[in-house]
Amino acid sequence: MSRFYSPPQNIKKDRIILKGKEAHHIYKVMRLRVNDEVVVFDGGQKEYTGRIIKAEDKQVVVKIDKIKKVPSGRQINLSLAVGLPKSKKMDLIVQKCTELGVREIIPLKTKRSLISLDEAKIRNRIRRWKEIAKEASKQCQRVKIPEVANLSNYNDIIKKAKNYDYAIMACFSDEAEDLSTIFKKNKIEPYHNMLILIGPEGGFSQDEIREAKERGIILASLGERILRTETASIYVCSILNFIFGSKNE
Repeated sequence: MSRFYSPPQNIKKDRIILKGKEAHHIYKVMRLRVNDEVVVFDGGQKEYTGRIIKAEDKQVVVKIDKIKKVPSGRQINLSLAVGLPKSKKMDLIVQKCTELGVREIIPLKTKRSLISLDEAKIRNRIRRWKEIAKEASKQCQRVKIPEVANLSNYNDIIKKAKNYDYAIMACFSDEAEDLSTIFKKNKIEPYHNMLILIGPEGGFSQDEIREAKERGIILASLGERILRTETASIYVCSILNFIFGSKNE
């Protein structure tokens, strides 16, 4: 059965009003019509099963037949701060890390970030990444859509590290330990509020690594190979899924 997203404010009593791109996708792409059955999720923990009672290119109305509260499933309580990569690599990071259960994605400006965007372009990128997170959530049957935060500066993020149960930086350092060792040593569980920092192309500078360590951020190694930013992001989320297994099912 086809699955779509509606913000909670468009769900009223026994009706769901789908507008814009979602309505266009239903009507023009999926070619669904009156009496077709659909599933709609609200980005929280509810799924609605119903039938289309009005179908147009700009608006589709669904009559709710059934409401189901859905467990959040394997969501990792992780804020992933990623040094901005070039090109459309961030699109891939948002899509795949959404599929892997990350809670929040924070685009990060560091000393070695290779792209510079004005405010208008940043807003457009954030808007696109939010849309990618929504579409990925629909595809992977995820209930909660991860938050895509506004662009943050490195210094601002490491100052906020104390607000997390654990803050970890993936980097090259003689003091860095592998993730599985860190998780076992610190007895990190799925419910712990985590921040993991991934560097841009070229990684974090030595000054940034030193500053992180001084603020109590744990240094982590992702192995001997140099990974691309997008590979490192997906790798970290995959490792966390493996470590936690079914603990947060």
